[in-house]
Amino acid sequence: MQWILDELKTQRPFLLQDSDPGKEASNILSTFRSIKQFISEFGTSGIGSFIVSMTQSLSDLLLVYLFLKETNLLEYNEDKGFLSPFQVVPLFETIEDLERSPDILEAYLKQKIVRNSFVNQSIQIMLGYSDSNKDGGIFASQWNLYATEIKLTEIAKRHHFKLKFFHGRGGSISRGGGKTHKFLDALPHGTLDGEIRVTVQGESISQQYANKITAIYNLELFLATTTKVTLRHQRNQKKNHPAYPILESLSHQTKDTYTDLLNTEGFLTFFSQATPIDAIENSKIGSRPSRRTGKRTFNDLRAIPWVFSWSQSRFHLPNWYGVGSVLYDLSQINKEKFPILKEEINEWHFLNYLIKNIETGIYSASPKIYTMYSELVEDTTIKNKILTKIDVEYKKTMDVLYNLRGKEIGEVRPSLIETLKLRESGLCILHEKQIDLLSEWRKNQNEFLLEELLVTVNAIASGLRTTG
Repeated sequence: MQWILDELKTQRPFLLQDSDPGKEASNILSTFRSIKQFISEFGTSGIGSFIVSMTQSLSDLLLVYLFLKETNLLEYNEDKGFLSPFQVVPLFETIEDLERSPDILEAYLKQKIVRNSFVNQSIQIMLGYSDSNKDGGIFASQWNLYATEIKLTEIAKRHHFKLKFFHGRGGSISRGGGKTHKFLDALPHGTLDGEIRVTVQGESISQQYANKITAIYNLELFLATTTKVTLRHQRNQKKNHPAYPILESLSHQTKDTYTDLLNTEGFLTFFSQATPIDAIENSKIGSRPSRRTGKRTFNDLRAIPWVFSWSQSRFHLPNWYGVGSVLYDLSQINKEKFPILKEEINEWHFLNYLIKNIETGIYSASPKIYTMYSELVEDTTIKNKILTKIDVEYKKTMDVLYNLRGKEIGEVRPSLIETLKLRESGLCILHEKQIDLLSEWRKNQNEFLLEELLVTVNAIASGLRTTG
């Protein structure tokens, strides 16, 4: 860190002219020099923020300033020193990164070059939804994002900066998807101040913006809800929700339950064989490879194919697993706290949004179909052990959701149940076809079978409409 800070004080370049810093550094410098050439022809308005994926430390951010300096993209002021015409934006993705993000932002805002660069600007922070869910399940992910937004907003205010969150939402529930206006309603009080940025990914782009009428509707809904929530945050007092400490405790417990399944011996084998992950990895879709380095490990697998494959086989595990047993234990052991949750569902936008997302996930799952996929697992011991855990958690989750609502899901969310029923018969045929093709293709790796298999992947994704 001291070395980086010292380099950012001097005007001299780091590299000698014509020196070769190696392939990786040369590639990065080449990118920055291309940006420099673009700016010399067209100006800076076509260049946005520099977003640092997987930000895990302050040095991850300050190194970008070092590359900007090396390629003459920083501006220099005799009194203030270097400043950047571009925002260098952290992207906090995993649960661990979300937890350490307040310390990173605090240290970042104290840096002279950062304060010089952010004059009269909103500070942008990007939050990732996919990796935090993959790490700890939906409950822990959603809660950590919520709590992090509150902490980061408080830090920015203390340093007299306005904060603008950039939400990296996917199309599926477990990747932050769902109805935009409900998502905006659920934002923590005081974290939305008229400015927000979100991603739209996968087939969500075509579903929401493929034609003019649909696009106008979705943009109007987005604008109207942003305005409404901003005014609500500005004019209403922040409510003290009695369920807040309960959710904080539950988030740790649900993460433990979720990771316990992931750490069960044979789980990776079960995942590899009971889902079409191998077919998805052979598809020509996505802007990046399914695995970060090509290794067949859980940590190396990207979050998008992780969620996609569980959806295809109708487990939908990232959407609900870990919630049922923890809430069930709460209802049995802490009987005074469970009624608080029941009451708060109708009082707290965030809790209502979280429970609805979990409901959507588990009602989209199908024990009948995912059991059929589990028959693809060759080791019966592994299959029975993992499937039993999933079945037990599925039943507990269904029971506890009913207890929370006090009503059948058809009464609370009739449109969800009706939509799922309409699609189910067609999806069943597609799942049976996919299972047969997976079994055959894994035996001989026939290219023609793979093409047929990928057609079923596309068809099931279209039928589920929550995979992007």
